[in-house]
Amino acid sequence: MSDAIYDVLAELRALGSQAAGTEYGTGKDVGPTQVIKAVSIVTEVGTDGTLTLNLQGSSDNSTFYDIPGSNFLDPSDGDVIDAVGKYEVFFKTDFRYIRTKAVVATAAITHQVFLTTITPGG
Repeated sequence: MSDAIYDVLAELRALGSQAAGTEYGTGKDVGPTQVIKAVSIVTEVGTDGTLTLNLQGSSDNSTFYDIPGSNFLDPSDGDVIDAVGKYEVFFKTDFRYIRTKAVVATAAITHQVFLTTITPGG
């Protein structure tokens, strides 16, 4: 029997193109949770485009902080995302609200982000 329950699936960023610049998502209430699996799907990368993507958390949905260990990295080189693919990160947090912080450089990138929270159960 599993000790974990996958209880919430939330879309943090709908699939769409992001031009060069910084984009902050809207905070999503994930409730009282501690372990989160976040997934980013990149479907198109403009010439020499890069995506620096991480998650931020807040207790009150107004002041957000970078969540340690929530940076999405390209597994081929451990650097920023610069290729089409599926990227995943697992991290722990006590923040109730989660949002994205995406920085695109050089050329537009089409991507989305969603998450599943995992709470102890049994």
